[in-house]
Amino acid sequence: MDLDLAWSHARFKGDDPSGDYIPGAVEQVASLGLTLQGPGRWFGGARVRYLGEAPLIEDGSITSRPTTLVNLEAGLHLRDNLDVSLSVFNLFDDDGNNITYFYESRLPGEATPVADIQFHSVEPRTLRATATWRF
Repeated sequence: MDLDLAWSHARFKGDDPSGDYIPGAVEQVASLGLTLQGPGRWFGGARVRYLGEAPLIEDGSITSRPTTLVNLEAGLHLRDNLDVSLSVFNLFDDDGNNITYFYESRLPGEATPVADIQFHSVEPRTLRATATWRF
């Protein structure tokens, strides 16, 4: 089993009227993993990753959404040098984001830029089958 936890309270120093929050500074991050061996030839594991919210502008009035992802794996040692496994990524099909920004952008056909949240989504629920042959 492994566990990583991190908390931060990142702020700019000084009296800037726009605010003291640091855009993109995530305040809580956690990762919990469990690896299992057995019974018999079976192996597997689970991992949970949590990214807390982060301010997107200096006054902290716009923030990213927290994201929680759960991944699972189960496998079988078929021979001393051959394993097969099945992994499920984003088990609960969370629609969160890996990273989020707030800035102006302009799409084709728009007369002026629009300030909005921009993001890179997490991958949807995904299955992966793997065979590992060791020489």
